[in-house]
Amino acid sequence: MEEISCPACGQLLGDFRDGAGYHLTLAQAYAEQQQYKRAEEAIFRAEAEAPGDLQILLSAAALYEEMGHTDLAIAVYESVIERFPGNVVPYTRLGAIYRRRAMPAEARTMYELAAERAGDNPAILFDLAQLYVEEDGATQDILTLLERVVHLDPEHSHAHLLLGNVYLKRGQVQQAIEQYERASELTTPDSLLGREARHEMAKLHPSLPQQAQGWGTTLRLMTGLMIPPVLAALVNARMTPWKISLAAWGALAAAIVGAYLWACATDVPRNPAMCALFGEKGVKGLWKQAIVGLPGVLLWGAALGLILGKV
Repeated sequence: MEEISCPACGQLLGDFRDGAGYHLTLAQAYAEQQQYKRAEEAIFRAEAEAPGDLQILLSAAALYEEMGHTDLAIAVYESVIERFPGNVVPYTRLGAIYRRRAMPAEARTMYELAAERAGDNPAILFDLAQLYVEEDGATQDILTLLERVVHLDPEHSHAHLLLGNVYLKRGQVQQAIEQYERASELTTPDSLLGREARHEMAKLHPSLPQQAQGWGTTLRLMTGLMIPPVLAALVNARMTPWKISLAAWGALAAAIVGAYLWACATDVPRNPAMCALFGEKGVKGLWKQAIVGLPGVLLWGAALGLILGKV
């Protein structure tokens, strides 16, 4: 009892007076050394020391899972549910175990019970949505559930990717691309999820990875729109730029603004300035496209008309 470490292996002994905590620590050490029989004995002693302690029971079940003894883990989780029916953890862990065992009906029941008790918990709702997708494909209920997940946790990259897959199965290609884009933005370029999102985008829209919704794409599209007014101004000035009138220069400036708004409303809705103004989705939705694009088209058309009128 005076030794602080095992004379045979050097393992720190800890204080046996800590009760269940001591036995769990010992069980963890045995498990790390792959001495599973001794680990089980230590876990049994921990459970006997604190039979009604929720954290001890959950830790014991987690250790059983870690050792691959899922039958024992299931038994402990079921006993936790009997004693603490309002706790979410045993339902989610049982759902994960049943899923690994290819028992979808049991897994679904556990995740649904967990979702009922957890309320708006995006992690649990996502696990449930994953199971629904595996079983049912792409129903409206699954779509609604995943949209709820990304609403609760906008940075849930896995949910955005799965939502993109569901949109794609339903034939909603543009919405799928938007979700793949969002998943790609939330992950590192070399991550498996990021690569998968970009792969799906490339299949749906091969030019999309190169056409980032940024200033480069915006300027390229604006250049195309500016060709008619610039040519008209040059023709009026007999192809001599310094002879372009001040009024024509003003009309060209107005055409630039109009071309920018027009391009953002039609081809680059997620231009950085538009994202800063309207949020991460930029000019998405008919009303946003109308309030941005209509003034742009009118401004561009009026500027071209003034230049053609030889201002």
